[in-house]
Formats: sequence, C-alpha cells, structure tokens
Amino acid sequence: MKVIRIGRLSKNQMHFEFLSLKDIKKLSFQEQESGLKVEIEHKQRGLVVLKSRLHAHSNAAVLKGRWNKFKDSEELFFDLAWMELEGAI
Repeated sequence: MKVIRIGRLSKNQMHFEFLSLKDIKKLSFQEQESGLKVEIEHKQRGLVVLKSRLHAHSNAAVLKGRWNKFKDSEELFFDLAWMELEGAI
C-alpha cells in the first residue's frame, strides 16, 4: 500500500503519520513568498497543510515531478516529513 509520510514534532521527539494514497482526494503544491505549501485533501482527516521555508523557485515543480514518479513507481512511501505541519490532524 502506498502512503505519504508526514511528521509531527512534539516537545521531545518527531512522530510520523502515514496517509494512505487511496484516501487522498487531492494533492496540490504551491509556491509562496515564504516557501512551499502542500495541501492534502484526505477523506477522513480533511485538509492537511504542510509548509516549507525553502526559497528556491523550482521547489513546487521539483516536488510535483517527484510525486508523479512516485505514483508510477514501486516505492511505498512519499516522504513529506521534512515539511512543517500546519495545525493538528
């Protein structure tokens, strides 16, 4: 089963959560002045928003390319744990 891995930082450690690809309705990559934003529309959890403070202009295009390769590959998880979770899920 293919999943997206996201990370949630607590006071003392990083917790990982896995969102099943079959439960994702929509995934979008957006470049903003402050960095990169990823929105995941999940069937059960609703909208999950992740942000990165990286400033390279090709970030959204590169990440979208990685996403397209992932969908067609044998890889099991797409790692977004390096991004900051906005709000709780």
